[in-house]
Order: sequence, then structure tokens, then C-alpha cells
Amino acid sequence: MTNDVLQGFLNKKLFDIGPEDERLVKLRSAAADLGTLLIATPSLAVNYSLVAFDPEVSPDDPVLTQVAQIVEKHWNTYLSCFSDRQPRNLWRAVLLDALRQASEKDGRISASMSLLGRNILPHLPIGVESGIWEDVIQAAEHRAEELGQTEWTIDFNPQLSGVSLQKSKESTNPEIKLDRSGLASKLGPAFNQGSFPFQQHIFNSWAQEAANRASAAIADSIDASLEQVRNQIGAAGKAVAAAIEPLIVGFTAALQEATAEVSRAATGLKRRTELIWWREALYSAAADQSYRAFCPETAALLMAIDLHAQVPPFCPLSVEYFLRETILTSIASGETTKPKDGHLQQVAQVAMKHCPSNVVADRLASLKQKEGRRTLVSFLADTNLSSADAFARFRTDVGVSGETVVTVPQFGIWIFRELQAMRVTADKKGKK
Repeated sequence: MTNDVLQGFLNKKLFDIGPEDERLVKLRSAAADLGTLLIATPSLAVNYSLVAFDPEVSPDDPVLTQVAQIVEKHWNTYLSCFSDRQPRNLWRAVLLDALRQASEKDGRISASMSLLGRNILPHLPIGVESGIWEDVIQAAEHRAEELGQTEWTIDFNPQLSGVSLQKSKESTNPEIKLDRSGLASKLGPAFNQGSFPFQQHIFNSWAQEAANRASAAIADSIDASLEQVRNQIGAAGKAVAAAIEPLIVGFTAALQEATAEVSRAATGLKRRTELIWWREALYSAAADQSYRAFCPETAALLMAIDLHAQVPPFCPLSVEYFLRETILTSIASGETTKPKDGHLQQVAQVAMKHCPSNVVADRLASLKQKEGRRTLVSFLADTNLSSADAFARFRTDVGVSGETVVTVPQFGIWIFRELQAMRVTADKKGKK
């Protein structure tokens, strides 16, 4: 995989900046700035990807205007290298390298790029760029698939693998005894230090005084021994606490991890079960009717909308195949006639014409976009189908020809991918 998109474009002579290496360094700095902007605002990835994909995108597209401003900040005389003053391929190369950098750091951007790339790239005249795109998109798809598999897993390991019991060092219990030598010295010659008030032959008085002095000496020694005991107990308690604390922390972390793993598996199983029920019922929650009540084109559109509403931002590729089979099931045994392959523009127009107005208002109206390159679903939501020139800007706005041949399942999957791409980059909780 190439990690240097700009060098790849230069090697294929898609633009020329002369022999000075410093110019390439400036372009890389511009791409890095743009990548930082993408990570801060992932929702930009949808339009950025659609523009970067297309070698024939208008040089006046708002996204390219923004890229031009960032390039000029790092290299303010770069336009002097180009006779047409609109180096579209240079801007696209900087944009693609920014997308690559951002997708390596943010799984949302990887998912968005891979979803939109599956729709658009097979139908664009990318020609000599194909090798560059293949490397970038494959890497993005790999990261997105890993995140999707994690979201949909039904596997879990019940073992608390995070807990490790380490054999503690053998502790030595110090032997605590009375200080015999110290006691003996106190009862020896030191016992008679100072003036002894009685003669030794006066036994009773001498015995009492001896008892007083001896008991004080013995008590002092015992007190010193007990102080050692207390110190040793305190030290032992601290040692036990220090030994147990890592075990408690490790067990807690492992238990939390196991609980999360079980929860993910349960969620994945629940999600799969609900989708099987949805496929068998063939009921549209958005339209509140059976899919078989609609023409195949509209049914495919509604299925894409309903499936999008049921799944998380990250999905494995198998979900698209699940949608394909569901659409085929609906049109294979329904009351409607099995459709033939058609032009993307015509299929989309029929789908929207028969789509319930509440679905258009509730699910699609918010996807409208004012200007620039847009997704197909955004174009359809913003297009007045009753207008004579409703689809006049199809190629300019969507990026592919309206005569692109698609099947009805392909149309449904196209819409589903776009809805997912817009959602994954708009959902802050989707970051991985």
C-alpha cells in the first residue's frame, strides 16, 4: 500500500510542480492541515470523498475552493506553476491524502470513505489513478470491516483472562523476644545505682524496694517488646494491602471487560434476530405498510431507510448482502412485476415518485444540501420531481451519469451506503 498519495499523483504525471522538493513538502503540510480539519469535523468526509473521487469534478466546487485556500496558505505562489490557474488534480491529490491521513486515525472516516467508494468509484473514469485509489480504499475498508465485526460479534470468552495471580514473596515473621541483656543490666549493678536507702540485712524493706525497681525494669522491657509487635503488625497489614490491591484492580477490570463482552455478544445476537424477523415480515416501519404494497424501486428505497434505522453506524459488509437478499425476496414473490435493470436516474425517479410523503418529510428532508457535490439520497430529497429539468444536474451534483445501469437491489444498497456514510461521520459516539 502506498502511503504517499501526492507522490503517486506526481509519478503518474497527473500534475507537475517542478523539480523542487520543497514544493512537495508544502503540499504535504497542506494535506496534514486538511486532515486535522477532517478529524475535528468528520461530517466533512462525505463531500470531501465525493469530490476527491471524481477526476471530472468542477474546479469551482466549494470543497476544492477550500482546498485551494489551504494550499495557498503553505505555498502562496503555487498557481504560477499552472497555466489554467485551476489545478484540479493537485487539489484532489491534497484532498485524497488528507482523507487517507484522517481515516488512519478515525474509523468513522474510514467507514464513510469505503461506503461511498463502493458506490461511486466503479462508475468513474479514474483511469491511471486506479492503483492509488485501490490502496487507499482497501485500507479504509479493512479498518471499517474490523469495526463492523466488533459491533456485530456474537462471540464471547467467559474466562476472566485479565486476572493474573502472582506468587507473593515468602514473608518472614520476625521473632520478638524480651531484651534479656537489657533487663539483666537493669537488675544488675545498675540496680543499685544511686543511694540505696536500706541495708541489705533489712530484708523486708530491701525486698520491697527491689520489687519496685525490678517491676519497673521488667515493665519497660515488656513495653518495648509490645511496641515491636505493634510495628510488625502495622507493617504486615500494609504489605497485605499492597499485595491484594493489584489483584482487586485486575479482577475488577477483567470483570468489567467480561461484562462488556457478554453485553456486546447479546446485543449482536439480538440485532441479528430482529433483522431476521424484519426480513420475514417484510414490513416497513417508515411507511407503516408491507413492502409488497409498493413498486420494487420504492420498496428498495424503503428497505434501505428501514435497515439504516435498525443498525449501528458500523456494519460488516455482510449486512449489504443481507439487504440485497431481502429486496430480492420482496420482489420475487410479491404482487409486483419483477423489474429489469434500469438507469440509475430512472430507478431513483420511480422510487421517489411512489414513496409516501411522510417518509420523504420525516426521513429524507433533513438530508438536503444547498450546493456542491452531494449524495444521491440528498439530491433526491432536494429535487422537485414535477419539474421538467428535475434531473438536469444529476451528473454534476451526484458525480455519476444518470444512465449508469443498476438493478433494484443495487439501488437499495446504494441508498443504504449513503445513509450509513452520513450517519457514521455525524455520530460523535461512533468514533473508534
